[in-house]
Amino acid sequence: MSLAISAVEATTEPFHGLLLRIRGRTALTQRQVATRSNASSRSVQAWEAGISYPGTDNLQAFIACFLEAGGLAHGRERPEAEALWSAALAESPRHRPPFDTEWFAELLARHIVAEAKPSGDRQISPTDGLTNDRAPRLRDWGDAPDVLGFFGRADELRVATRWMLDEHCRVVALLGMGGIGKTMLASRVVRDVAPAYTRVYLRSVRNAPPLLDWLGGAISFLSDHSLLLPESETARIQQLLDLLRTQPCLLVLDNLEPLLQEGTHCGTYLEGYSGYGTLLRVLAESEHQSCLLITSREAPAELTELGGRVSVRKLEVSGLTVVDVQALLSERHLRGGEREWTSLVERYGGNVLALKVVAESVLQVFGGEIAAFLQQVDCGSFGGIRRLLDAQLERLSPLERSVLAYLGLEREPATFAQLGAELGSRSGRGALLEAVGALRRRSLLDRMPTRPGFSLESVVLLD
Repeated sequence: MSLAISAVEATTEPFHGLLLRIRGRTALTQRQVATRSNASSRSVQAWEAGISYPGTDNLQAFIACFLEAGGLAHGRERPEAEALWSAALAESPRHRPPFDTEWFAELLARHIVAEAKPSGDRQISPTDGLTNDRAPRLRDWGDAPDVLGFFGRADELRVATRWMLDEHCRVVALLGMGGIGKTMLASRVVRDVAPAYTRVYLRSVRNAPPLLDWLGGAISFLSDHSLLLPESETARIQQLLDLLRTQPCLLVLDNLEPLLQEGTHCGTYLEGYSGYGTLLRVLAESEHQSCLLITSREAPAELTELGGRVSVRKLEVSGLTVVDVQALLSERHLRGGEREWTSLVERYGGNVLALKVVAESVLQVFGGEIAAFLQQVDCGSFGGIRRLLDAQLERLSPLERSVLAYLGLEREPATFAQLGAELGSRSGRGALLEAVGALRRRSLLDRMPTRPGFSLESVVLLD
């Protein structure tokens, strides 16, 4: 499929989608685009989320930036620049003049002349070669989702980017319950920080590949298939570490939780998969210039044990805000006032997958009327949401299930002392402490911010 934006796409794709698509070709970070366009990073985030739109000067600077970085398809520079301008003109409430063809013709002419100069006459940036990802061998995205459907999460993006680029953390974990949007967030973070790394290797491990296989693929990619792979896990981990010391690389392990045992409190691995824990520990404790990013519904034990190190960070991914959910579901054309939207988002904890499932039911059964759906108080857990909850709850121990059952029955926050009075006599306080900690690691319990106690995540309350 051509990277060029067709005439049909130009008339139907929203401004923020075009902006993300074009920036994705360059692999420039939001920060780099902001610097080159005389804008703030926060403004770029808002424009790419569809929350606001750039003014004329910023939009012209955007186009100039993307032209220079190779974001506009060769031979279609003007149609693509015009499509971006037209989308902003159609969607933005502010007055904006029509596309200036003379300005762009002059801009394009200067760009062609600069490109035609011998390399010795050009000033080369230290990041040249990383800002235009036209060499497929440098980026292996695996089955990472398209980030055109990404909305909001400016704070999470800012934190994760700071950890990886400014603090040079070696292991970063994005944790949260199923459907909350960890994989999409990881995909967006990786695309934003990719220019800082010479190689990016992303793989989902939801199908539980043996560590030897994952290591073999990573080592082969990072070394251009130039190394002979040793037979043992230990030797391959060392070989991988040697590669990560020679060049800054970004490795991504998405959906780690299938590698962890069900019904245990401490995030231990399935038989035969403990090598993944060794990999996390080695990459966290060893000197190198690379980063491992993981996503999981529950935290492996190593994250807790290594949590005091500055090289290891974990971020609990929460639900989307009302504004972000409205943007996410804008194409469903649901109808409701601020109160209805707030109630809908709170009922499902801002869970991306749950809200997408619910939106389809609101549209098909209630004609898009949110209020009519909300009146059906007993219809919270159904269909895709039922499957989402089952996938999360089937991993719990009997005591963890008892804690959830008690909190679900009470429908009110409970302190550890209250849980102990109800459940501790059956299991012992030590076991209860482990169960509550495990439920927190699995993102199923919320700790009350203003007073002692725990409550269920909103989606779990629907069960």
